[in-house]
Amino acid sequence: YQRNYVLKTYKKNKAKGGGDRLREMLEEDVITQAEAKAMAEKYNQKLRQLLNENKFDRRSPKPMKYKCIDMLEPCLVIFIDRPHQPAFFMEAYIAGNFQKWNDNAGYVSGLFD
Repeated sequence: YQRNYVLKTYKKNKAKGGGDRLREMLEEDVITQAEAKAMAEKYNQKLRQLLNENKFDRRSPKPMKYKCIDMLEPCLVIFIDRPHQPAFFMEAYIAGNFQKWNDNAGYVSGLFD
């Protein structure tokens, strides 16, 4: 099994302060997403516990009964042999068309479009 990955970075005008600031921003993004993944795992564990103990409200609409949350596992990639050692945010590639609602640089869909 082979998985494809994507590398992401900020546009140059979003990382004011140059390469060091860009790397800090990417590191913060990786940490934030890793923390969100850990919180989602705790939520899923509690949901499974409630289901197993029959404490979950089974009157809920069927689509809401077993909704677990997952986040992509993030990684920081640094090309140490390249000039200025560029850094990128890496996560698994997911095929499909997606609506971009917001981003880590403050963009919110429809707010300034």
